[in-house]
Amino acid sequence: MLTFRLCDVDIGAEWRPTGDGFECGESHIRPFRHAALEDVAIADGSRILVLVRERSAGRSGAELAAGVQTGRLTHIDSERFDQLAQQLRDWPLQWQMLVINAPSKAKPWNDESVLATLEAGHWGTAPVFLVSDHGKLWGDWDAARLLHLLPQKSLNPVRAARYLAEYANPYARSTLFRGLQLLTERSRAEWAGQAGCETLSIAYPEPWYRPRAGELCEGADPVEAFETIVSSSLRRWINVSEEHLGAEVSGGLDSAIVASSTAALCKRPLRSYGIALMGDSREDQPERRAELAQRFGLIDTEVPIASFLPLAPGSCRLDGRAPVLPWEEGYYEVFWELLTGASEHGTEVLLTGFGGDELCGLRPSEIRAIRGESAGAAAPDEDSVSAPSFLTPSAQATLSEELDLPPRAPCSDSAVECAAFSAARYMRRGIWPVHPLCTPELVHFCAHLPPEWRYRRRIERELLTRRGCSDRVIHPRQRDDFSWALAATLRGPARPLVERLFAEPALHELGIVDAGRLRSAYDAWCDHGPRDEAVQYFAAAVTELCLQPMR
Repeated sequence: MLTFRLCDVDIGAEWRPTGDGFECGESHIRPFRHAALEDVAIADGSRILVLVRERSAGRSGAELAAGVQTGRLTHIDSERFDQLAQQLRDWPLQWQMLVINAPSKAKPWNDESVLATLEAGHWGTAPVFLVSDHGKLWGDWDAARLLHLLPQKSLNPVRAARYLAEYANPYARSTLFRGLQLLTERSRAEWAGQAGCETLSIAYPEPWYRPRAGELCEGADPVEAFETIVSSSLRRWINVSEEHLGAEVSGGLDSAIVASSTAALCKRPLRSYGIALMGDSREDQPERRAELAQRFGLIDTEVPIASFLPLAPGSCRLDGRAPVLPWEEGYYEVFWELLTGASEHGTEVLLTGFGGDELCGLRPSEIRAIRGESAGAAAPDEDSVSAPSFLTPSAQATLSEELDLPPRAPCSDSAVECAAFSAARYMRRGIWPVHPLCTPELVHFCAHLPPEWRYRRRIERELLTRRGCSDRVIHPRQRDDFSWALAATLRGPARPLVERLFAEPALHELGIVDAGRLRSAYDAWCDHGPRDEAVQYFAAAVTELCLQPMR
């Protein structure tokens, strides 16, 4: 939501508005200007505050009462500045706030002076990545624009080994690269110190409250309540952007709930976008998507993944149209094509189904109770990590290290991670992503449901039953599985590229992989390896691609 560069030599100078944001000497602040967003900027003579937030239909901000208009820099007194800053933090949707301080006679600079602070709201969408070096602080929602600022060999070996072993980049203030930090939801970053000796720190918030399972009142209808919450949440975005709204529709439960709920609230047919998968997933996916489009009057567009395989010749990540970042979408090519089509149709806000699986998560004790197991039954070790054979002993040793993870967020860990790391791919195409199944109110409601309503996602299936969906949609025969496409590309069109990347891998120079074992393991896998092992070779390949410009 924010892009900026702050230079310590500009601290205390006057900021001025420009066509795309605000400037001061060599420093600049550029809000992501979009129809679904708005920005507020105020100054009191020694400080400037810039806030970017999602627009919420029918709701105005506290700045109006203070005589402040969105999109303009307004000068107010210090007392109103402090009051308004606090009020702006109460916005119900996503927001990010940057405050830049300046020295004064009453508060001269010292080693602990806070030059700037950056705060994030509780949604996690489009987080700011941060780099601090030699009196400058850079922030950007697109990390690709910051990688050139990092020194060579800045890859974090602990995070890299975990990524190669688990194909996961856990959401945290530390990232895959040392020196590149991430402002997680509700966190606060401080850039402090004296000129040339600044430090950047990010403080995590307290854990978000999550209720435990309750009991239904007599006569309660949890499905109706679920539907009301989803519809009420959706209106905040629909009434802002209905003319330019679209929805992703995979044919699964999550996107079916979002698309059907949205279609019922819209006054015009809703555009939908989906990906035609490969392998067993094609057994019933076309019929499921077609049924949803027909039943809910969707104007549907489908993109075949077979035509846009990861890292195949013509890939947008290989010809410079899109960056290569390991924590972003593995199937970026087909999503790039989908988002390009959506943008050409005039779609500015795209609804996703992220978070649907996690809404109905069960605690281990609830699973044991449903299965009739005793309280002392052993639980599977979910924290154990199986290391690929090509990791070096030193890299394997790091897999047992604990990561500096943030506390519980308003939605599940995996949902907030998806919302954070997927945002840039939408924004690069001028689209703002919205995740209606990740709203705090819906997550809170579902967590409070009795286990039997969450077990096997009963509440979601019953909602779609009431909406007239067939058993084919409600109980699909196959899970949507992208791995067929990944295995196909690594054994086929992407193999020459991968073999070149593995010939002299930077990961070997950094002591993370054994190059010989990596090459031999990949060759053996291409001949007869199981499909689910494709991700470890893709993880190594995409990391190599990312590291190439930094060598």
